[in-house]
Amino acid sequence: MSESMSTVLADRLLQTAIESNMKIGDKLPGEVELADRFHVSRVSIREAINGLKFLGMLDAAPRRGTTIAALDYRRLVKYLGFQMAFSSLSEEELFDARLALEIGMLDLVGQRMTDEDYRELLELADACRRESDEPKAVADSIEADMRFHQRLLEISGNSMLQAFVKLIESFFHRQNAHPGNRQDQASAAEVHRMIVEALHDRNIELARGLMQKHLARHRKD
Repeated sequence: MSESMSTVLADRLLQTAIESNMKIGDKLPGEVELADRFHVSRVSIREAINGLKFLGMLDAAPRRGTTIAALDYRRLVKYLGFQMAFSSLSEEELFDARLALEIGMLDLVGQRMTDEDYRELLELADACRRESDEPKAVADSIEADMRFHQRLLEISGNSMLQAFVKLIESFFHRQNAHPGNRQDQASAAEVHRMIVEALHDRNIELARGLMQKHLARHRKD
């Protein structure tokens, strides 16, 4: 399927900004100048700019014109998470992406985890256990499991990694359509605690090995 005119123009606008060494806050040429440069109508230019504004890449205000925006990664990843919930990505691709993300962040988490973070993670780990198979108990257990993994990303202190917190939610929606039984959740809670203890002891290699084994239960045969 060929790309739409607005998509092609959006790509050309971004490339022009890069080649011109523009910085955040710099003003783009006006619609008339851009339309003449790319030999298209002002309407087409406006559609391309509006698309980039929607993604948070450009900003616009009366009398100030269109400028390069400071991208809000959380906003962008929120849209990616929505798309992933309906995408045709295979379970294998999804697993590999989550594995790379969660194992790759552990070094930063180990460096930056405070005593308060340590206690909070242990509480989330314990909350993954459930005493019954009642719908609320199952939902609460899955929520605690998800928050555990999201909290690790937050503790990393890296704004780019933190932007992917919303993607963890999409991972869980895709991979927890059939939640494990109580024994599975109890085992997950125990592994969570072991990961936290390894991070607290700054034993990153152990934490990585535990995380890889923990996430492997989601891999499809």
